[in-house]
Amino acid sequence: MTAYALVGGTEACRFSARTLGAGGAGLALLLAFAAVETRAAAPLVPPPVLRRPALRLSNTLAALAQTTLFPMFFLVSLYLQSVIGYAPLGGGLGLLPLSLVVVAVAPQTGRVIFLLGLHRAMTLGFVLLCAGTLWLALALTPDGTFASTVLAPSLLIGAALPLVMVTTNVAATAEAAPEETGLASGLVNTSQQFGSVLGLAVLVAVATSRTRAGAEAGADPGARALEAARAAAETAGFRAALLTGAAFAALAALLSVRLHLPEPAEPPEGAHAPDPR
Repeated sequence: MTAYALVGGTEACRFSARTLGAGGAGLALLLAFAAVETRAAAPLVPPPVLRRPALRLSNTLAALAQTTLFPMFFLVSLYLQSVIGYAPLGGGLGLLPLSLVVVAVAPQTGRVIFLLGLHRAMTLGFVLLCAGTLWLALALTPDGTFASTVLAPSLLIGAALPLVMVTTNVAATAEAAPEETGLASGLVNTSQQFGSVLGLAVLVAVATSRTRAGAEAGADPGARALEAARAAAETAGFRAALLTGAAFAALAALLSVRLHLPEPAEPPEGAHAPDPR
């Protein structure tokens, strides 16, 4: 309902009864859930788990990653269809090079973590994500082509995606005891879904508001001029939304520097590693 309020605020007045009602109801439900959990004998998420700084930070970073990534796929597909003129299938296939880079980089992520360390690899991923999203935003033009606008930035984003996804998942589960692994994994997946929903709502709201403002400012009675103004207004909307996504990625890069996982405990003196055979 919170996401509905954010999206609905672009279709109606931001302070309309519908928007405020949906936002208030969503907030009330979240508070009610928190109140029930604090009083439950066996809560879904035990409070001591949430007091772990590394777990809280890694879940925040996982949410921020999806706040940037998930809307990007949606916005790029819309740009290719609405501005460049691709068919829906072409708009989807435009993201295929990015996916191929993800497939190529993902198996190497463990090696990157081993060489750089977890938090440095995570920071690198968010820096690449910020740079790729910023590049993509600035490359969009009303009369561009796929090769001149989307292709190169999307490859950089494809390299960043597995780095941020793998490192945030590893960090979120690093402090979990064996019996808590499922809980920690569930929390980070919930954070990712929450970031996806809110990111899509916020970035679409930004794109819609900027497009509407551009369309009103560029109104022209001529049909050809009207079409050009529409493409320019939509491009400006997509650019504003992607710049917002880049800002979220930049915030995540700064926060990732603060991630410090506890050192593993030293084995007792005289203990030996088990024979792998």
